[in-house]
Amino acid sequence: MAGKVFKKRFPKCWVGKMVEVKWLDPAGYVQSELSKVKPCPCITNGILMAIKEDYIIVCSGHYTEDEKDPIVDATAITKGCVTRISQI
Repeated sequence: MAGKVFKKRFPKCWVGKMVEVKWLDPAGYVQSELSKVKPCPCITNGILMAIKEDYIIVCSGHYTEDEKDPIVDATAITKGCVTRISQI
């Protein structure tokens, strides 16, 4: 892993760069033991495409046919769920 690591900051200069995002995915449980109910830890690697007010967009793949509004494989992650972000 290269570069700085942040927990609650999202450097705008990282837009367009490869990042690794560790985050907690909210999870729903049905007829489960209370002691087992918790968010699921996730790791997403990809290009940081956008930093919005409440969330970030990480792209794992994109199709180059339309550069204005490209077709992407992406994950929108609520900022409050991010536990760590680093440039890779």
